[in-house]
Amino acid sequence: YTTIGQLASIFYFSDLIIFMPISMMVENKMMK
Repeated sequence: YTTIGQLASIFYFSDLIIFMPISMMVENKMMK
């Protein structure tokens, strides 16, 4: 169970790191 939790947390944080900047860039382009 611990390994599954670690993998889930890793994927979750990686998604935040990858998608947060992309969403911010998209919002900036949409605003302008």
